[in-house]
Amino acid sequence: MSNSAATPAAIPSRQEVIDDLVASLAQTAEQVVPWFLDTMPPAYFQDTDPATRLAHLRAILSSQASGRPIELTLRSPDGQQWTSMRPKDAPGVLAELVSELPHDRPLRAAKIHTARDGNLVLDTFEFGEPAARFDPADPKQAEAAARILAWVTENRLDYAEADLRAHIARCEAEYLMTVTPLRFVQHLELHQAVQGTDGAAVGLESESDPAFSRIVVAVANATTRRMLERLARRIAFARINVHRAYLDILDDDEHGTVCILGFVCQGPDGGPIDPESELWQQLRVDLLRNKWVEHRTLELAYGSPDLGIVRA
Repeated sequence: MSNSAATPAAIPSRQEVIDDLVASLAQTAEQVVPWFLDTMPPAYFQDTDPATRLAHLRAILSSQASGRPIELTLRSPDGQQWTSMRPKDAPGVLAELVSELPHDRPLRAAKIHTARDGNLVLDTFEFGEPAARFDPADPKQAEAAARILAWVTENRLDYAEADLRAHIARCEAEYLMTVTPLRFVQHLELHQAVQGTDGAAVGLESESDPAFSRIVVAVANATTRRMLERLARRIAFARINVHRAYLDILDDDEHGTVCILGFVCQGPDGGPIDPESELWQQLRVDLLRNKWVEHRTLELAYGSPDLGIVRA
C-alpha cells in the first residue's frame, strides 16, 4: 500500500536563510544607495544627521527588497518624531500627510524633502515643546551665529548688530545650526512684520534653481499643525507642487511665538511662480487670511473650485 502523504519540505538552516537575506539586501542596496545619494536634494543632507539618514535608508531597503512601494511611517521610540515616506510626488501629498498627524501633540518642527526624480517624498515631523534656544557657550552654535553676522557684514546689509544678536537669541539651536544666512535674514524680516501681533506676513522668493520659487509665511501665535495643513491645502488647491517645506518656531518674547513656514515649489506649469500673476495675487491674499477663516468655509471652497474662498 503506497503512502499518499506528502514528504515534508526540508527546513533550511539558519545560515542559509541569513545568507539569502544578506544577498538580497546587498543587491537591493547596490541599486538603492546610488539612487538615493544622487536624487535626494542637497538640503536633505544638510538638514538630516547621518544616523537618521541610515535609518531612512534601512527602511527604504526593506521596502524595496520585499517588492513593496515605499509607503510607510517611522516613529521614534519616544513617539516625538514621525517620518512619512511616499513613492510619488504630486500637489496635495503634503496636505494629506499632515492630515494624518495626531492632534493631541504640538508640532514643533517639520522638514519635507522630495527626490529630484519625484519617486520619493520624505517628510519628518517633530512633536513636543520648543527645543533648546541658542546657547552662546556652545562652540558650534557660536560659530553658526558668527557666520551669519559675517555674511550680513560682507553683503553690507542694513541691520544693526544688536538687532541681529537679539534675534539669534530667540532662535532654537537646531534651527540656527541649519539655516543659511540668507534665509535667516529673510525670516528676520517676516518676524519683524508680525512681531507683537497675532498677524501674518507672506513672501515669494526666487530660488537658486530658476525652476522653483519659495513661498514663506510667518504667522504669530498659531497652532502649528493646523497652520501647516491649512497652508498646504490652499497651495495644493492652486495646483502648486511642493518639493520641500519647512516649519520652524521663533520666540516672540512676552508676545508668544512666530511660526515660519517655507514651501519650495513649482507652479501649475512646472516652472516658478510669477509674482505678477493673478494666481499669486489671489494666493497671497488667501494665505494672509487663512488663519482666521472657519474650516467649514474652506471645505466648501475646496469642494467647489468654481466657488472660491470669498464666495464660500
